[in-house]
Amino acid sequence: MPLLVRALPTGTAFFAQTFGSNSVSYPGSKAAAGVPERIIGQMPPHTIYCEPFYGSGQIFHRKRPSVLSVLIDVDAGCLTPVGSRPDVMPIHGDALHWLEKFRLGSNALLHMAGVSTLGPQAVAYVDPPYPLPTRHTKKRYKRELTLRDHATLLETLLQLNCHVLLSTYPNDLYAQRLASWRCLSYEVSVHGHKRTELLYCNFPEPDTLHDWRYSGRDFRERCALMRERRNLVRRFKAMTGRKRGYMLEALKELYVASWPSTHGGALWSADIVAHNGTRGAVQGLANGHALPDPNAHRPVTRGL
Repeated sequence: MPLLVRALPTGTAFFAQTFGSNSVSYPGSKAAAGVPERIIGQMPPHTIYCEPFYGSGQIFHRKRPSVLSVLIDVDAGCLTPVGSRPDVMPIHGDALHWLEKFRLGSNALLHMAGVSTLGPQAVAYVDPPYPLPTRHTKKRYKRELTLRDHATLLETLLQLNCHVLLSTYPNDLYAQRLASWRCLSYEVSVHGHKRTELLYCNFPEPDTLHDWRYSGRDFRERCALMRERRNLVRRFKAMTGRKRGYMLEALKELYVASWPSTHGGALWSADIVAHNGTRGAVQGLANGHALPDPNAHRPVTRGL
């Protein structure tokens, strides 16, 4: 059966239309220009995605879907727009409590989904309310974290067996506890002021991404990659069917054997080309859409 293809809209207009005009200005929202790109561009391939401080879900909605996404927030209203999606497990509750359950492997909901815990196949993006001493504004969240809560959060994250990405402002507590983690810094605009934001990762910089659309270290490099991609696709489209198939087979022999399964190695497979035709395969590559997979048994989205 064909894979279900879900449109991947982005931008502030989409979020305002979907979640209301306040979603983009949600406290701590990661909608600022360049911020989602930096975060998603650090995510390795994964089948399970966890966002324990969901909020307006800017990162979740902009990245390519995973087989299962676990979204947690203490505010049930934040989860309403995604509650009916079959690939989402919404959890209304306290993130610290649920992360501890994930660490211990005692989450009955995950067991029901056939997953024992958040393991190497999972990515967790953690965007908690930043420590109050680092913020210019007063309490703005339904559930603020004390410094003790932050310490508890860090201890739990240090013991998780999955890939973790964690956002915060510079502060001594995080710098001390996460000294062994990789740390990226970048400038963001907050209420008209420039602030330095940090992204901690408990894994080396990935060579392979979950969502190749966010490859590139900055806006200029991403634009250059998009131009190269368009030129490559244009050349593929100009080829005869036989030449195109020959080139696709060569790429398959070179790369598919080591390509992560979460990206659907079947993208280049003979089954896909036979089912969809080489023109369809190239068009799927050009648009970044999922292609029909005759062996699929559940709705997932794959693609480059």
